[in-house]
Amino acid sequence: MARLRVETSPEITVFDESAVFKAASGATASLVEFKNSSGTVVANVAANGSVTVSSISGVTSTMVGLGNVDNTSDVNKPVSTAGQTALDLKANLASPTFTGNTTANNLTVSGNLTVSGTTTTINTETLTIDDNIIILNNNATGAPSQNAGIEIERGSSTNVELRWNETNDAWELTNDGSTYSAIATASSVATATTLSVDNLSDVAITAAADKDFLMYNGSAWVDQVITLGTDTTGNYMANVSAGTGITVTHTPGEGSTATIAVDTTAIQAKVANVNDTEIGYLDGVTSAIQTQIDLKAPLASPTFTGTPTLPTGTIATTQAAADSTTAVATTAFVTTADNLKANLASPTFTGTPTLPTGTIATTQTANNNSTAVATTAYVDNAASSAASALSVDGLSDTTITNAAAGQFLKYSGSAWVNDAIDLATDTVGNYMVEVSAGAGISVSHTASEGSTATISAITDSDQFVLSAAFFS
Repeated sequence: MARLRVETSPEITVFDESAVFKAASGATASLVEFKNSSGTVVANVAANGSVTVSSISGVTSTMVGLGNVDNTSDVNKPVSTAGQTALDLKANLASPTFTGNTTANNLTVSGNLTVSGTTTTINTETLTIDDNIIILNNNATGAPSQNAGIEIERGSSTNVELRWNETNDAWELTNDGSTYSAIATASSVATATTLSVDNLSDVAITAAADKDFLMYNGSAWVDQVITLGTDTTGNYMANVSAGTGITVTHTPGEGSTATIAVDTTAIQAKVANVNDTEIGYLDGVTSAIQTQIDLKAPLASPTFTGTPTLPTGTIATTQAAADSTTAVATTAFVTTADNLKANLASPTFTGTPTLPTGTIATTQTANNNSTAVATTAYVDNAASSAASALSVDGLSDTTITNAAAGQFLKYSGSAWVNDAIDLATDTVGNYMVEVSAGAGISVSHTASEGSTATISAITDSDQFVLSAAFFS
């Protein structure tokens, strides 16, 4: 390989357009070397064309068109105004802060997302949260004062809400957007008053005793024993009095039995004043007399039919207040009863008024807590809104077992139980169960509830007995 070496001092000037140096195939030595005056290679061109410069001196930035370039470190190098403007429009990769409305498609945040603002709107049909605790009022400090809850948008209908009321320290809900009801908790239920018969608004228990019953007195249900005659219906006898020619052996009492006998001495005295002709007529007029008797009313507690008319000047007995029977009423009774009535036009009631069957009122608006008359529709709607409907069987001091028609609530000493009334054990007052026949008397009677005994005098060939009532 031939090599051309030109040495000159201090420089080589070639007046030509170019000089071409070409390395031979496979050459490894430098194609061109540049040495300084000391003979040290300061630059060379390798056979593969790469240029190596050891050092260059005397060249300034101005010579190469970089007059504004200095040796400032990279971290302190200034940024052009245009570059800074472009950088100011970018967010940092680490903890970026965005302004305006930021839009992202299918955004995944790997880390904690903090939104600082007054309103956060999520336009999505389904919101899934892995956390099991949602904190509301997170910025509250000191004593709490703000209610917090969840409100449900219901379009054209009133929104509903579940909230924590800080004033009442209780959970509440509303179904109409304005009226809030407390939600029962285990502690509030545990401290709530247990319902019993005495808790009901229309029940007044004075001193419940064994075998007491609840009876309606016209305004409330009160506890008392059952008194025959005033508290019961149906026929019964309390006592038997002896008329002429009759003797009665009887001690009035609950379930007692009277023994009735003919007083033969009185009958015989009466018969002595009767002649044979009168006795002969007796059989012929018995049916007629009985017919006349059947058309008469008893002097004691008579029951009339049709339209009875009292004689002028008749003085009746003033009945007890609230005696709603067919008994004759005095003017004093009528005046007292009339004073207890309300006017037909715009009446003003006291106590607990009861409307007649079939009364039609005006349906009130929902939650109308006033004294206005409520219709059955209003009451049914209010009742159906309750969490549960109260009944006698649901009371804490009531035990209902297979309730049947005609049964009463009876106090057993510890609870109100359902049972039929047993005259012998559940009532007070005198009544008779049976009538036994004494001398000269026959009794036809089948013992039953409200039964009637037929008592007849016995006649035979040895003794002729007549009732003194026919001859008195």
